[in-house]
Formats: sequence, structure tokens, C-alpha cells
Amino acid sequence: MNFLQSPVYFCMLGALAVQLLQIGEYSGITGTKRVNYQTVQFYVFSFVAVLMALIVGYVYFGDELVVHSRMLYFQTGASSPIIIRSLAESVAAGIIPNKVRGRPGIR
Repeated sequence: MNFLQSPVYFCMLGALAVQLLQIGEYSGITGTKRVNYQTVQFYVFSFVAVLMALIVGYVYFGDELVVHSRMLYFQTGASSPIIIRSLAESVAAGIIPNKVRGRPGIR
């Protein structure tokens, strides 16, 4: 399968669209909260977001011939940071007691 037609590619485009949206929104901020585009941290975060979309896209739609719309792939890539964050929090909630995470536990 050609990469440019694969679901993983459209997931990556979704993550890139979110990053571009954030750049557009951050460019209007002035003062101390303004984002510095010259830092390595900004580009590392953007790269990690796209990498997460590629991983989620591969896990969801990998080698299988799944016929859905490109919009579904795009939306999956755009929401991949939220998917991974909620998965990590749900796994951590089952492993780490609430007391350790700083929340009052149920007694």
C-alpha cells in the first residue's frame, strides 16, 4: 500500500493540522505567555505529537485493509494525544493508588 494513501498518513496529517492550529492560536498571544518558536522544546513537542499520531494510526488501522473515510483517519490522528493521555491515566489509576498521586483515597 502506498504510504500517501494509507490510514497512517492521514493520522499524521491530523496531528500536523492540530500543531498548525496551535501555532496560529499561539501567534496571537503577547507578553510573558508568548510561545518561543526558537526553542528545541517547541519542536520536540510537535514531533512527539506527530509520532503519537503515527503510533495510534498504526495500532488502529495498521496492516489491515480497513475501508473507512479519510476523515476518520484524520480525526484519529488529531485526537491521538488525548487518546494516549486517557489510556495512560486509566492504566495509572488501576496501578497507582490515589493517595500516591496526590488525590485523597477512598477508605
